[in-house]
Amino acid sequence: MKETVQSLRKAGNKVRVIHSRYLIGTKKLHTLREIRETNAQSMINAKGGQTLVEITTPQGKDFAATVKCYALTCFNHKTALEEALARIDIAMKS
Repeated sequence: MKETVQSLRKAGNKVRVIHSRYLIGTKKLHTLREIRETNAQSMINAKGGQTLVEITTPQGKDFAATVKCYALTCFNHKTALEEALARIDIAMKS
């Protein structure tokens, strides 16, 4: 079964998802929260970024996966989220 953020949370896990993007003319990643707080939405570079997923199980084990957004996935953060969850699912089962 394909894991989702919702199914992981229902199972009692703490799930944190952080999407980051580059601003035009910079090489530093900024979280979407930082971008909103600085009103820099018009300066987001649509190409590139990363998605970080962190999970803490009820037993206290931590798992994390980072996936870069790239052209093959059309820079879609939802696709990156699915890929990160798949990586974590493999790590949790091993």
